[in-house]
Amino acid sequence: MSLFSFRKSSKSDIYRKMGFDIDQDGIIERYSREKTNWDIHLGHCRDVILSALDYYKPATVAILGSGWLLDVPLEEMLLKCKHIYLIDIRHPNQIKHKLCKQKSVTFIEEDITGGMAEQVWLMVENFKKDNKPFEFNKIIAEEFVLPREIEMVVSLKILNQLDILMCDYISSNVPITEEELKNVRLLIQNKHLEMLSKYNYCLISDVEEIVADFNESSKEQKTTVLSPLPQLNHTSEWDWEFDTQGYYYTDKKVKFKVKAIY
Repeated sequence: MSLFSFRKSSKSDIYRKMGFDIDQDGIIERYSREKTNWDIHLGHCRDVILSALDYYKPATVAILGSGWLLDVPLEEMLLKCKHIYLIDIRHPNQIKHKLCKQKSVTFIEEDITGGMAEQVWLMVENFKKDNKPFEFNKIIAEEFVLPREIEMVVSLKILNQLDILMCDYISSNVPITEEELKNVRLLIQNKHLEMLSKYNYCLISDVEEIVADFNESSKEQKTTVLSPLPQLNHTSEWDWEFDTQGYYYTDKKVKFKVKAIY
């Protein structure tokens, strides 16, 4: 293993045009505003990951959706594991710089949906250029391929995130029904769970979004994971006070119900 390993996708320009860079930058901005509330949630995530490591005892671990590493107990993981793969569609430059001399860490920049982002982008481009029908039934969810040496996978709050930007990109560019969007979301989420099932894994995901007025006079709840979650040996749940200041939705508070299984 080289001192610093980094594999970058050749399709990064497509991901940037679809808004993945902006989304990731928004995460760290929201964290700076909501640090106190987020730190409670992030602590739960780190505790679950370490408990899963103690349960499975893997030598090599892949973190899917590693991002800013806010919820990744990397130092503790490196004491328990030989090698950590950090996998995301884009890694912040600050994180790459911080870990560039860490020989036990490999960065991989890839689309964790197995190439669906590129498919969606090309289909939208064809629609905009030639008014070619957007054929949702022809979207193919390929399995994301991990390095063979991986012994445990952590899916870190991406199960319902994998489809959001793609569905937003579709709906803002081509005519689409709610039922068609739902089918795209199910396709992506089901494929991700199918991939995880081939490994020892730890899944952390928000499963419900709760939006309320500041005075709690009205409240809306929305399921964020459409696929049924597997029944594993360990389950925990908690609330994540995501936005208490009305930035995510104007003049609204947002809370997520989070579930972790391994």
